[in-house]
This record gives sequence, C-alpha cells and structure tokens, in this order.
Amino acid sequence: MAVNPGKLETNFSRGIEMIQAAANAGNHYVLFPELWTSGYPVVAPEKTSIANEEFIKVLRVLSFEKKIVIGGSFLLKENHNFYNRYVLITPDGEQPIVYDKIHLFKPLKEDQVLTSGKKITFKTYQEAAIGLSICYDLRFPELFRAYSAERVYLFLLAAEWPISRIAHWKILVQARAIENQSFFAAVNCVGKTATDTFGGNSMLVDPYGNVVCSGNETDECLLFTDCDLSAAETYRKNFRVLESQRKEIFNVH
Repeated sequence: MAVNPGKLETNFSRGIEMIQAAANAGNHYVLFPELWTSGYPVVAPEKTSIANEEFIKVLRVLSFEKKIVIGGSFLLKENHNFYNRYVLITPDGEQPIVYDKIHLFKPLKEDQVLTSGKKITFKTYQEAAIGLSICYDLRFPELFRAYSAERVYLFLLAAEWPISRIAHWKILVQARAIENQSFFAAVNCVGKTATDTFGGNSMLVDPYGNVVCSGNETDECLLFTDCDLSAAETYRKNFRVLESQRKEIFNVH
C-alpha cells in the first residue's frame, strides 16, 4: 500500500477497499504496513490517535462481518504516552491483540515522540501461534528468538522500509524465518513522500527461507497465498536446530 502522510481518511478508505477485495477473494488474514492510516512524520499525534481509535472500531465490525483477521500498526495514545502499536483484530469479538514497537528508530526521531514497548506479544488464534513486530524490530534477532521459544510459528511484521535499504529487508526477513524455523509475513509500503522512497517487497517466507510470494518495489498490490503452519511444527521436529541452543551461555530464557 502507498501511504500518504497525514491523509488519514484517504489512507483508511484505500485500506477498506483492499480489505473488501481480499475478503471477497476468500482470504482469512489481511495485513497492512506500518502506520498505514497516517504515515510518517508523526504530526498532530493527539488528533491522529483519536481518529485511529475510531478506525479500529470500524475495522472490528468489518472483521466480524467478513470473518477475517485484520492487522497493521497505528499511532495510538495510552496513559499520556504515544505508541507505534501493532493491532491484530480477530473476528471472534475479543479485544484486539496489540504489540508496542520495542525498538524505536532514532534517525526518524521516533524516540522523541513515541514510547517504546516493554514486552513481546504473541497469541494463539485458531491454533495459529502468532508473534507481532514492527519495522526496525526486524534488525533485532532476539525478539524473534523469544517468540520461537514460545512455539510461535508465524511472525507478522508491519513496516515502512526505505528502498535504499531494501536489500537488507529481503535478507533479514528470510534470515529470521530460517533461524527460527517459522513462517514470516512481512508487509512494507510503497511510494514516495517528501523525504523517503519506500521499497515494497512485501512477502511471505516459509521456515526454509523460501519466498512463497512477494510484491515488487513500486506498485500497490494484494498478495494472496495459503500458509499451512503445521509445516513449521513438522520441520522443527524433523530438524531440531532450536534444541541445540546453549541458553546457559547466552542468557537466553
């Protein structure tokens, strides 16, 4: 998706169109990039947060009606602090599963506006163990190792990753999938803003590191694919890499 900074209604309307198209094609998960309703830079955070709260209410109704899971990150406020928050909405009517971005990107001055998350977030939904992450988190393998220790077989990541570092994106998504023997659905935006050009290449990678599907660098698109998470569990049982960890040496819990 191409995200227009500060154009909340425009972005949200485009997102609704994409959700409708994906749901009509029979998809069960619909995943969006980082801050897909507002984009960067973060301006008028109070107003943006209020608008996003209303958007999420609409998405919860749509999730229930279409029987789909909807995920992506939003700028949201809680207890006087602003967070870059991944919100995963499930059609069962339960409260959304949320994750606050742990690793804030200082070159964009995220740390001056946002509060860092303090914990990992994973959830089992319909037998799918899911771990959430946002953009810069991709560069920190310990987050995903912590998820794999909790038997998470599907990582979801929402990003606004620039084209100048898109080679890193491709390698790191595959590496995180390979080293944790997990599926990885990584969603990145496309298009240009006044300060950045984003690199697209949203992709699903399997536990072997194979790219199951991928977008290109420039175009909005809907990627449809099937994902059998039991393949990750089988692979872990047949090739027991994670059991060889020396946790007592590296202080991994």
